[in-house]
Amino acid sequence: MKINEAIKELRKQSGLSQSSLAAFIGVSVATLNRWEMGHQEPSRIALLAFKRLAEDIDLHEDIKNEFNRGCYDLYRSDYYDKSIASSGWLKSVSAFSNTHGGAIFFGFNTHLTDIDSTISSIKRRITTSINPIPEYEILIHEKDNGSKYIEIAIFEGKDAPYYYKNSVYIRRLNLSIVASREALLSLVIKSASVTHDRLLTNINICESDFTTLFFALKEKGVSKREEKLKDMQLVGDDGYLTNAGMLFADSPLSSSSSIRCFSWEGIEKSKSFKDYKKYEGSLIRLLECATSFITNNSRTSGTIINGEIHFSSTYDRFKARDAILYAILNKDYSKHSNILLDVFSDRFELRFFSQFSVNPAIEATFKLLGIEIENTISPQYNKDETLIVISSNGEAVTINPFVTLYLSQDREDKILAYCQIERSREEIQHFLEIKSREHFRKNILNPLLEKGKLKRTIPNKPNSRNQKYITGYAI
Repeated sequence: MKINEAIKELRKQSGLSQSSLAAFIGVSVATLNRWEMGHQEPSRIALLAFKRLAEDIDLHEDIKNEFNRGCYDLYRSDYYDKSIASSGWLKSVSAFSNTHGGAIFFGFNTHLTDIDSTISSIKRRITTSINPIPEYEILIHEKDNGSKYIEIAIFEGKDAPYYYKNSVYIRRLNLSIVASREALLSLVIKSASVTHDRLLTNINICESDFTTLFFALKEKGVSKREEKLKDMQLVGDDGYLTNAGMLFADSPLSSSSSIRCFSWEGIEKSKSFKDYKKYEGSLIRLLECATSFITNNSRTSGTIINGEIHFSSTYDRFKARDAILYAILNKDYSKHSNILLDVFSDRFELRFFSQFSVNPAIEATFKLLGIEIENTISPQYNKDETLIVISSNGEAVTINPFVTLYLSQDREDKILAYCQIERSREEIQHFLEIKSREHFRKNILNPLLEKGKLKRTIPNKPNSRNQKYITGYAI
């Protein structure tokens, strides 16, 4: 089954007209018709929306698999119709090796005249251009017309980072881009089998306080608490804090140690919100404050017991706490970004940049305090960004955060919603599917900056290559 046939069958079985489905996807009827006729390929955002709709109704597995393959191919595959002598595909070899693996196809839409010679060139160029040499396999496939094409199956490497021409590339959605400083550091740490939270900083223990942590340890009967910091891998032998130590300190020593919390009217975001809080400092405080934000913004009723008012909440406090704890334990703290919490009338959502595995020093500290995840958490992933959704009945919910939250909003609202987590110029531009950098800067980015609706994360260096942008709500 082809993608255009899957779209047409999805529309029929969902009982939607072309105009209704086009409105849901956010395109014109003419565009949807071209997709169904096979005259044009659907966009990335549209494919993700089709995939979500297919998951919500009872469809044949072949149709669902077609949308799954379509979304997979967008992120994990590259098709090259140019000569093997071009160099763009080598960037993808580096990116796939550094990220989660993937496939590169040659001759899928063209005719390869000499398969053996092409394979020899591929091997030679990978060996001489990528350092260290990545793990890959070359496969030959046959098309319906009898002609053949080549697949380079690239595996996630164990010796990252993999360089191409002195640059390291990673995969972001369907693009191979140069790794940021934070992404490069994450790859180096992963290769060295050292986690980011255990790395030493230049902050001495004398410059920090641990009142919140010491109080929690005291309640658990832990003595010699300052000496215990070394055993917990929060302080090194020379008295300098590790990254985990910074995150458990009372003062916000790291910009990564913060949670931005929003409460919204209804079931989607709008231009105004009911409540907003930003919590910084010790991870213990973040866990407690964010959990309270959820319960306080989902009160259903109040009763008076012995002269005191007790409120009921839509959410079980322990389930809410476990969702927050999951985000804290799995966040990639090498990226200077917030955890974002949105509370709606029917669910709450957590967004954060995740990493390869749990932060062991952070997890061990919470376990020592008797704080562990007791409920099942079902996160959703979009590369390095993670989403957790808990509905008002306490169950995990699967939604597509990159489609459903933005379809009903205009372009400006899309950007402001998307940028509640720090985003680079490339990420915003790719999200909006705008090719021209000049048009994006002049007509979209700069006006939002001038209005104060977007803010630079490095305001004193507007042209910094590490520059990112975040929604500038007037709080």
